[in-house]
Amino acid sequence: MSETTVTFITWAVGGILTLLFFFVSFYFYRSVSMLDRLSDSVNGLRNSITELNSNVDTIKSNSETFADSCRGKHEVVDKRLNDHSRRLNEHDIKLAHLETSVK
Repeated sequence: MSETTVTFITWAVGGILTLLFFFVSFYFYRSVSMLDRLSDSVNGLRNSITELNSNVDTIKSNSETFADSCRGKHEVVDKRLNDHSRRLNEHDIKLAHLETSVK
């Protein structure tokens, strides 16, 4: 082989290897940047889940507090209703007694 042919082949192989290296490095860079964006998205989702869990715990705590408060109020209301019911029964008896004594 002549020296010109070897030089041409060397330049051609060098150019092909340079292009191949360019494409490989370009796709490697894209893969790494995509993994970085994916990692940022996953971290954002983890932070959102942590915040949601904290909100759910707060809501559960508030719900239990309100439930206890409602139970206490229900006891008071039930006691008052029972007292009113008893008084209405007494008034019915007195009214029936008055109606029978008037006739």
